[in-house]
Amino acid sequence: MTVRTEIRRGRDAATSNFIRRYRRIVTHLHHEEYDNARRLVDEAYALGGWNLYESAMLWLMMGRVDGAEANFAGKLENYRRALAIGTRKALGGKDRRELLSRIFELEDKFGLFADALRTYALLEKERDNSAELAEFGPRAAQITAAMKSDEVIRASATIYNPCNCDKGEPLWHYRPSRRTFSFANLNGNVKRFEARCETTRIRGDVAEGKSWTLASDWGDCRVFVFGDDGATFDFLEHQSASDNKIADEATVARNHVLD
Repeated sequence: MTVRTEIRRGRDAATSNFIRRYRRIVTHLHHEEYDNARRLVDEAYALGGWNLYESAMLWLMMGRVDGAEANFAGKLENYRRALAIGTRKALGGKDRRELLSRIFELEDKFGLFADALRTYALLEKERDNSAELAEFGPRAAQITAAMKSDEVIRASATIYNPCNCDKGEPLWHYRPSRRTFSFANLNGNVKRFEARCETTRIRGDVAEGKSWTLASDWGDCRVFVFGDDGATFDFLEHQSASDNKIADEATVARNHVLD
């Protein structure tokens, strides 16, 4: 589950300085010298000043290093960042399809089913995608069926520092497909959550054995969880029997509405 692309040289592509750094990192990865690869990729990130193409390639490389260190949550985050800033000129065609495929696999691995289906929808829009759809279409169908069932959807979550800096606030965020959620298997300091919806925001302390329901009239929601960098937990999505039940259960959540 690693993205490998051919680095491009030239205007609006990679400079000689970036290519030298990139190749040294690749060499260390090839020889399983992961400490050296980490040191060089962190140096490149700290140096900054890269153009858009180089920045996308750097995020991909940081994802590869995270993967080599078995930090798959970091790998997913870095691949997402590469996709977010990589224009079709920087990441197009086969490279973009491969990146979307790897993101889908990682989101599926962590139980981030709503995200995985959104990624698959992007993959469906790509040209020459028949091989990827044949490979991942059956799994996307299984995920869709699971989300429609009554079974609890369990996502494995890791809190991270989004800016890789001392001033950043570590968090995890997700746009769930269901309106009722809870937390389990807290490991480390998982402090609080905020659910930011189109019309309402709620917040509360993270605790096991307690659930929250987001009212349907609040619109689409994204859940943010804050705590210490590296803390982990399970995010559980529960199926509600009906919209009426959602409305009744939302009373608990409304007690936490922000002023």
